[in-house]
Parts: sequence; C-alpha cells; structure tokens
Amino acid sequence: MRKVIQTSKQIFYPYQHYEVFMKMYKLFYLTAFCILFLLSVDSRAETSSGLSFSVKAMGGGWKAKNSREGETLQSDEGRQVGFSIAYLSGNFYTGLNLQGGEYKFEKEGPYQVTETGTDTVSNDTINRSEVDLVFGYYLTQRISVFFDIKGTTSTWQSNNYQQEYGGLGIGIAGYWPVSSDWKIYGSFGVIPSGEVKTNGKKIGKGKSSGLDIGALYSLSDSHRLMFGIKSSSYEYEFDNGGFQKHEIGGVYVGYNYAFNLN
Repeated sequence: MRKVIQTSKQIFYPYQHYEVFMKMYKLFYLTAFCILFLLSVDSRAETSSGLSFSVKAMGGGWKAKNSREGETLQSDEGRQVGFSIAYLSGNFYTGLNLQGGEYKFEKEGPYQVTETGTDTVSNDTINRSEVDLVFGYYLTQRISVFFDIKGTTSTWQSNNYQQEYGGLGIGIAGYWPVSSDWKIYGSFGVIPSGEVKTNGKKIGKGKSSGLDIGALYSLSDSHRLMFGIKSSSYEYEFDNGGFQKHEIGGVYVGYNYAFNLN
C-alpha cells in the first residue's frame, strides 16, 4: 500500500457562524486524529520511495481584525490555486507547496502597517502568495511529524504595499483508508514565533496555525481526486504597538498524481 504524501498546510470555508463552525471542525478533527493514531500505532511503516504531484483550486474568504477588540472585516471575494510536489523515501519525506490568489475587500480591509503608523484601506484587492518547504518523518505507517519552513507575501494592488510573514513550524499529519477507493487525511501545524516585515523591513513578530482535512478518491493506482477544507490563522504584534489577526480559509478540489520509484 502506498503512503499518502501530505504536504499542503494551509484552504477555504463558509464564514456564516464562523466561531461555532471552527470549534466543531477542530473538535471533530482532533477526535478523528486520535482515533486514527490508536488504530495505526502498531502498524509497520513501509519502505517504498515515490513522487507525488498535486494541483488545487480553492475558494473562500479572508477575515481580519486591525486591533484585538476591533471589528471583524471580511473579504467579498477570494480564490487561490496551489501546486505541490513531494518525495518519499522510506519513512522520510520532503515537499514543496506553492499557493497564490487574490482577495477583494470592497469596504474596509486590513490596515497597511508601517514603521511609523497605519494607513486605512478600502475598496482594494490583495494578492497573496504562500510557500511551504516541508520535511517529515512517519512515526507509524500512517502518522507523521513534520517541520515546515513557511513564507507568505500579501500585496495591496492600489499602491504595491507588501506585508511578509515567515517562520519555522512543526506539525503532525496522518491518513487512513476507509475503502479500496477512499482515504481521509489531515494535518495540523503551528509556527510559535515568526517575523513580520513590510516592504522588506522588520516591523513585528507573529504566530500562526494551519488545519487541513480532506479525502482522496483513487481513479487508479496513480491518479486521485482531492476534496478538502482548510483554515489558517495569523496573529501579528507590531513594534509600533499595533495588532492584526487574519483568518483565511475555505474549500478546495484538486488532482493528485503519485507513483513509486522502486
């Protein structure tokens, strides 16, 4: 049985009743993950090697706060596309995930924070890109831990203002076959301390987390369809005393091609 090489971390969901939805979503994920771990803890890891390629189309939204007690702002439109490649050798794997898209805020959106203050922005579109370089190890046949070197860039179209965030994260991932054609999978990762920059200059620090859960449907041994839901949360504390929170997420569909090398 071929391992599922899971590298995507960070997707898009409905925002109605957001807080209740996310609590139920995380509770379900953690419960399911604990059950899968107990079921797989005695499994013997496979020693195959292989390559995996994936493409995704994602739709959802971006919610932001410009202060801890501030109003929650929400994008009117949002979409991304993603590409990932992963290599597995025995229990070890590595992968590269690229993701990019845009979010339109017809009303007020996330502030543009600089070294000296903040600028209010409205009726703007933000281009967003993400890069993840992942290194992981399977503890059992289906459960792995990973390190994630992550970087994000958000660019406001109105004036090319850029906000960058990056750091080293750690996480856990797993999968479980539910039939001959279907597998479910999930991953959760955190960056406990990252760096926030604007136009290349450090302006603060941040932390983030990402949660991804989905299913694979096998069309054949190498060709699969992907369906999932994903959320990412970022909190920034700026050197000028400011604060921002960003929550980005939604649903995705995709295609995966994987093959053995031995």
